[in-house]
Amino acid sequence: MNPDENQTNADSVYGESPEEASTDREPSSPPNASGVEENPWGDSGATPPPRKSRPDARRPDSRSAGGEAPRTENVSGEEAPEIQEPPVDDFKDRRIQALEATVAERDKTLREYIAAHKTEKASMEAFKSRLKRDQEQEVKAAAAKKVEALIDVLDNLFLTAQACRDGGDLEALVSGVDMVAQQFLTTLEGHGLERIDPVGSPFDPACMEAMTMVPVTDAAQDNIVLTTVRTGYSLDGRELRPAMVTVGRLVE
Repeated sequence: MNPDENQTNADSVYGESPEEASTDREPSSPPNASGVEENPWGDSGATPPPRKSRPDARRPDSRSAGGEAPRTENVSGEEAPEIQEPPVDDFKDRRIQALEATVAERDKTLREYIAAHKTEKASMEAFKSRLKRDQEQEVKAAAAKKVEALIDVLDNLFLTAQACRDGGDLEALVSGVDMVAQQFLTTLEGHGLERIDPVGSPFDPACMEAMTMVPVTDAAQDNIVLTTVRTGYSLDGRELRPAMVTVGRLVE
């Protein structure tokens, strides 16, 4: 690169073109005989006219090359601390945080309710199982008590059957069977059983079944139970089996 090109590049950096640089320079006076240029304004100390201002002439900005502003450093060579801006109070952030806290608290409460419900449910299931087991035990105990009362009757029946096989007295056998039957009836009556034998009572269709109607000439026997074909029974006031009877009907 020659000196003219260097001058051109320097002028372009400072905002001057070669033509402006050539026009703005003041012509110097021709050299005198000694070869020294003479001052065109004389030796009286006159100042030269001011140079024209060049608005386009700019100093090179370091940001134009790299795109970043130069960092300022302290005299000691340490970097200046960065200024931290105070956080901006954002209403949306505070609202979101409040909602998240509310959701977390309600979720905790819901989990506590679910845990308490599971505990109460398990306790209730255990109570139901215990109650059912106790009821079954009570039923079994009541049944065992009733069966225990019938064991004596069963023993007497076996003794009567053994006497029949041994060829004992007929009247004694009949008396023994009657005694066992009465013992059995007494045991059942002790558990609430009631024997229904309505002979001589008015016919009641609620607890009786009429097998036949027998014609009678006596008005006192009209609609009266004459005979019992099969005895009825009730337990604690509840009918177990109706009595089967014959009923008289008045014939004129």
